[in-house]
Amino acid sequence: MFSWGENTRRGFGLDKPKALDKHNSLDSAVFTRIISQVTHLSAGNQLVAFIRNNGKVAVARMVKEKGKTVTGKLRNVDFNENINSLSCGDAHVVLLTKAGRVLYLDATSTVPRPVGILEKRKIIQVACGQKHCFALTEDCQLFTWGENGRGQLGLGRGAPSSLTPQPLTSLCGIPLAQISAGGQHSLALSLSGAVFGWGNNQAGQLGLGDTADRHSPAPVRCLSLKKIVFISCGEGHTAALTKGGVVFTFGSGRYGQLGHISLRDEQRPRLVGELWGAKVTQVACGRHHTLVFVRSSNKIYSFGRGEQGQLGNVVRMDQTVPLQVQLPQGTQSVQGIFAGGHHSFSQCSITQPQGEEPESDKVSCSRDMILTLSEDTVDRWVSETDSWNNIQKEITKIFSSPACLNGSFLDKSYDKHYKTSEAQSGLDLSHARLAFQKLATKDKVLTKVEEVVLSTLIPSLLPKESLRVEAPLSVEAVRVEAPLSVEAVRVEAPLSVEAVRVEAPLSVEAVRVEAPLSVEAVRVEAPLSVEAVRVEAPLSVEAVRVEAPLSVEAVRVEAPLSVEALRLYLLLPELLRVLVKRKTGANEATLAVADALLHAHTLLDSLWLKLPYSFFRTMVKIFHCLTVRYFNGLLTGDCDPDKNLVITIGVLMKLHKVNGNRRIKMASSNFHIEEIKSLIQGMIDMLPSFLKLNFLYYFEQSCIFDMEAKCLLHKLEYNINLCRHPLLQFFHSQILVCRETLLHDVFKYLQQKVHNFNSPLVVKFREEDGEDYGGVSLQFYTLLAKELLQPESKVLQVNEHSALAWFPVDDGSNTEKAYLLGVICGLALYNRCLLNVCFPMALFKKLLGLSPSLDDLKELSPVEARSIQQLLMEDEEVVELLYLDFTYGGQELIPNGGNVPVTKVNRQKYVDLYVDMVFNKSVGRQFERFRAGFRTGCPLLVWQMFLPEELMTLLHGDNQYEWEELRKNAQYEGYSTTDEIIKNFWTVFTEFSEKEKKDFLTFLTGTDRLPRGRHSKLHLRITRPYTLHADEYYPVAETCFERLKLPNYSSIDVLRHKLLHAITHCDVIGKQ
Repeated sequence: MFSWGENTRRGFGLDKPKALDKHNSLDSAVFTRIISQVTHLSAGNQLVAFIRNNGKVAVARMVKEKGKTVTGKLRNVDFNENINSLSCGDAHVVLLTKAGRVLYLDATSTVPRPVGILEKRKIIQVACGQKHCFALTEDCQLFTWGENGRGQLGLGRGAPSSLTPQPLTSLCGIPLAQISAGGQHSLALSLSGAVFGWGNNQAGQLGLGDTADRHSPAPVRCLSLKKIVFISCGEGHTAALTKGGVVFTFGSGRYGQLGHISLRDEQRPRLVGELWGAKVTQVACGRHHTLVFVRSSNKIYSFGRGEQGQLGNVVRMDQTVPLQVQLPQGTQSVQGIFAGGHHSFSQCSITQPQGEEPESDKVSCSRDMILTLSEDTVDRWVSETDSWNNIQKEITKIFSSPACLNGSFLDKSYDKHYKTSEAQSGLDLSHARLAFQKLATKDKVLTKVEEVVLSTLIPSLLPKESLRVEAPLSVEAVRVEAPLSVEAVRVEAPLSVEAVRVEAPLSVEAVRVEAPLSVEAVRVEAPLSVEAVRVEAPLSVEAVRVEAPLSVEAVRVEAPLSVEALRLYLLLPELLRVLVKRKTGANEATLAVADALLHAHTLLDSLWLKLPYSFFRTMVKIFHCLTVRYFNGLLTGDCDPDKNLVITIGVLMKLHKVNGNRRIKMASSNFHIEEIKSLIQGMIDMLPSFLKLNFLYYFEQSCIFDMEAKCLLHKLEYNINLCRHPLLQFFHSQILVCRETLLHDVFKYLQQKVHNFNSPLVVKFREEDGEDYGGVSLQFYTLLAKELLQPESKVLQVNEHSALAWFPVDDGSNTEKAYLLGVICGLALYNRCLLNVCFPMALFKKLLGLSPSLDDLKELSPVEARSIQQLLMEDEEVVELLYLDFTYGGQELIPNGGNVPVTKVNRQKYVDLYVDMVFNKSVGRQFERFRAGFRTGCPLLVWQMFLPEELMTLLHGDNQYEWEELRKNAQYEGYSTTDEIIKNFWTVFTEFSEKEKKDFLTFLTGTDRLPRGRHSKLHLRITRPYTLHADEYYPVAETCFERLKLPNYSSIDVLRHKLLHAITHCDVIGKQ
């Protein structure tokens, strides 16, 4: 081993003076060759500590002699256990034994004392700053103690210094690979290369883009996706090493220790360009200098402060650029480097061991790692090659630690786990599925895993205060009255970031900057192009510009420090998958995981969005099945799982929302709960027991209702509304209209404002005897729809290409008619009648608060939309030759739009504004009045649960006819299916054209359209009237009861003639 740097006694006393090599020195830097074997060392400002090959520790402290600082006498540490690693602070040492015990050696003693609170934990790593310490356990719990004046302990603003280790809870869940401490700042590195910093940031040594201290860990976003595998801290600067051998430095550059050919501080990680092309395998930071080692060339480079000779160069002066350390001649192979204080060290071997190739392309970052779950671990558990007691302990440690699970089953193919982001979990879920399947082959192992998950893991994922859930009556249990987000995590960060600067010698493909609050400005400076700079803010807050470093107030945000903390939410459903198969449902475990998912951060939705289809389907199926079981419990009365339903339905809601944005979607039927229909029907039958039911609770849960269930809920709310106004069942609002002046009569009636909209509408045609038991209303709305579409009405404008109706361009004169139109549509929906006005889907989207798109324009105006679509596909030259500007029908789409030409660059903006003008701005006042009228005409709430296409079908009816269903469901009174007249009727009906069949439907029910699924519910009743001369009579339809009075005609020809005449010419209610 060689040492060079601050004036020291030769060899630190490790070897006898005669064994030291005194001839390998430069005038400016003294190199001491130490023969004694040292396995590990660490240097602080006032001491150096060594671990010999026998596991014993020796410490040399700095002392003053004749005004100079020199190394004092080497003293052995009085302790019997073998030491595995150590770390030096300013004047103290933290020791780690091979058994995982932590010992503390202060400045006045040679006898280390155990750190009591850590005695029962196995520690795998320790790190020391000047006056603070860290210890990382094998189950990834991080403990910190010491001074906290600059927030270096990471315990939050206002936390005092601590003499005893405190858990750093803000990093819980993140699988850590390394911890490092500098002067008064600290950094941690995750298994997938995420870096977190906290503490003193005066010179930007945290790499966060500013100089504000952090009192809690903050993610170093500029190092995201860089594949960081090692970090090292100096007193005021930091170095990070990537898997590809690239070095980034940031922080204080006062002595050139950043290697950027300048003395400027860097607030963001900056690539050391002078090392470009050399694959660095190790980096080490001293107090004010930096060493890097390139294994392929067996060279060490140094930069920074050099007055103590710690750079190992020909002159004792600072240097801002990496230069080669001039090791003595004869040095064969460098094995590793160390730096600390003003000292530098290198471990060397004289010859290369036979049969071994130099590891020229492997970055050196050896360290003990946290426990993780892998296929090898599962194999060992299942085969029981270890004792069951040890297996149980290992299961407990792994499955009680979110971090251990988050570090498991990483996708290491092509280093994919280093690409962990909101769209990429970094997990190999296929291997995880296979491992859990193998784990399920051993019942006692699976049982132990389930026990630990339920007793320890899940409670650790939930907020300290449970969400308040209220579930009043039966189905009303489908209610979530609390936010689904996880309890806020305290993160201290500046309210905004003024500038994000990335300097690199090569192009930067993507730089992602995410701040707890919005970021106003992002500045990128690079010698070559920067393709993309993304700024993402988890909170929606107006940008705040910070002109100078300011003190930062604590900001509570719910965002996790890293997506890595969410991986276990993808693994747990795979565990449930085997539990459900092996243990008859595993209801308790499934419910517990569902509860945890409800409290998970919303970034989990982004991971679900990109989750492979089979794994997403597994989650939906698991929670859907449990929800069905709970509903069955409600139906049978075996249990009262109201609170449980809130949880499982809440998860289904989240999954359904994500499913709507996935590229490959699951069918909505996978979320529907069939059992809920029986429950709603039971509530309808038991009225008025549910008069206090609040239908607002059902809106967000609409994903579990299919259209039939929503229609039942609509009926339930309608009946409840009538029960709340009992007199309305006896005193109906009646409208008297004439067929010839139908629209005028309706408008006049509504303008009188005498109608009670909670009352069922009863229609009476003048000079007709028909009573309205439903059939008259159906015909009324059928005729009204035809009137509304007539040009003379001036209510709607029908597109000549699509035959769909839309509002005329707003000139301020049609708002009252738009309101009345809305009332008519609302009345039709309230009274469960059909009004086929041929509206496009865009109208129903707008009613439900959704935005129309170009696809909606294609439906309403296909020719117009085709030209707009073509604009998006044309070449730049063609677009310019079209001479389009930002206007529509004489109206400007943007200020001064007539002078802004449409180009290839802004054409998408033009199309978006064009669609917005067609559906929104050009008819804005009319639609607002229409919507107000619609809500007046339909004073119910449930209609807002329907999807746009469902609401359209509910109002327009269905034109997909299944005539065979009509025959199958037919009933007969006075006839039987074997009678000749019945056989002849169906023969004639089968011969009818499609139009004639629709005419028959209108004749029978009052409308030629049916609600979706009506065929299966339309019970045609054919009855035999008592007439002496049947051939003299026509068939008669009782539209309210869907009953056809069919005389017993003498022949099929007479039946055909009479039936065709009836369906063609009889359009008067109450007359034959």
